[in-house]
Amino acid sequence: MNTIGIDFGTGNTVLAEWYGTQSKIYELVGNNGLVCSDIALNKQGQIFSQPVHELQNLSDYQIEKFIKRKLLNAIDAEDQEAIAYLTELA
Repeated sequence: MNTIGIDFGTGNTVLAEWYGTQSKIYELVGNNGLVCSDIALNKQGQIFSQPVHELQNLSDYQIEKFIKRKLLNAIDAEDQEAIAYLTELA
């Protein structure tokens, strides 16, 4: 099985799974409202390595959303610090 991500830039994350020559498209939003493109950082600043939609206690993490959109805005603003930070997350 191959899994691919498709990003339309709308704030929604869509995934497609390929089964042979057929694809199945689905959306995966966790009970916590997070999607797979969101990033969770622990208190030490390390990226949570499991899918964020499985997180139960969000208060233990800093959640980064809309990383691509923020990165594009940082590039437009020539904000080198934000560019470096967001590139690390991406």
